[in-house]
Amino acid sequence: MGSIGLFLSLIAEVGLVWTHAPISMMLFLIAYTCFMVGVAFLFTPAISASLAGLTPEELNHGTVLTNTLRQIAASFSMTILVMITSGTPKTTMGFQISIVIILILTILGLCIFVKQVKADKGV
Repeated sequence: MGSIGLFLSLIAEVGLVWTHAPISMMLFLIAYTCFMVGVAFLFTPAISASLAGLTPEELNHGTVLTNTLRQIAASFSMTILVMITSGTPKTTMGFQISIVIILILTILGLCIFVKQVKADKGV
């Protein structure tokens, strides 16, 4: 499921990088929806895997910790991306730079995923 989320996010991000004024709002919404579905496909198994090693007594604390850390990371990353977007002369150019940064991080995540799958298979 995580690989589907990575690929779906990657495809949507590539589409969002070329966002500019004449693009149809419907195409933008489709790309953004694909991106968010990809993120959901990515986070759901990741959170399940992170909580799988906990005992039933630790599960409540683990859930609170993962939710808190996700919110802090999301706030921090969104602040940085908004600063990048607003720090450029054109908002569209800032948006594209922000999406390129997210695209690079997604490619990095995909590389780590492929490396881990190869290590698990013993290749």
